Amino acid sequence: SGRTGAILNTEDLSTILGFRKEKSKEANKLADYGLWEDAELANTSIIEKLSGDTNAYIRLGDSLSKQGRASEANEVYLYGSNLDKMKLERTRKAISCSSDGDWEGAVEINRSILNDFPWDLEAYNRLGKAYMELQDAEKAIQAFKCSLII
Repeated sequence: SGRTGAILNTEDLSTILGFRKEKSKEANKLADYGLWEDAELANTSIIEKLSGDTNAYIRLGDSLSKQGRASEANEVYLYGSNLDKMKLERTRKAISCSSDGDWEGAVEINRSILNDFPWDLEAYNRLGKAYMELQDAEKAIQAFKCSLII
């Protein structure tokens, strides 16, 4: 995606969060009505824009399963589960960098988390702290503003 390396501005983040919320609501409603093909399309559209949305993968897996497409559903569930593991691993690394006083490393890892999971409140908070430690007030403020948007 075009966000690599950059902290989102609050406007872009609001847009992404709004899209995610509305599309997720739509996907859930379609599933509630048993419209599995439409639910599949709604969740696929979320994943195309936000490849780290594990909830969309779970809902997509559910809609595939309901359509009798068990092997596809299992692949999707597995992929979503691996995303969660990857995020957890990076989160541990980011916390470890901070604990060791490796603020540059903490910035790098938290930014990589936010590239895939731009709605991660804790990553914005850790990023803001790391920028404060690096004496970059402008970037720290931007990271904390994003936390507030979430």
